[in-house]
Amino acid sequence: MLALRGGSRQALPAAAFDRDVRIPPGERPMKEGNSPSASPLVATPPSSPARPPLTARERLVCVPLGLVWLAILLLLAVPVSLYMTLLYFAVHGVRMLSGEGPHGRNG
Repeated sequence: MLALRGGSRQALPAAAFDRDVRIPPGERPMKEGNSPSASPLVATPPSSPARPPLTARERLVCVPLGLVWLAILLLLAVPVSLYMTLLYFAVHGVRMLSGEGPHGRNG
């Protein structure tokens, strides 16, 4: 899996995909005047290993508890955000009516 930039189609050695192995600067395909960081080829790291399937406990206990927790957070967050929005507009309206302007006395 290579992400190509530019028009080059040269392949990197297989060692380029090992996490601990680096390609020496002399082996990188580069145009003259470019730094090694501006190489036209960028190796993408290998994808993470596949996760094991969910156990019965996770599927029957942990997932529903996570969804309940998500619903609780949603029930708390939506009213608070609506209240803060209404409070902002109320304060903004009072400031406009009192002649202070939107930024207070110093603005």
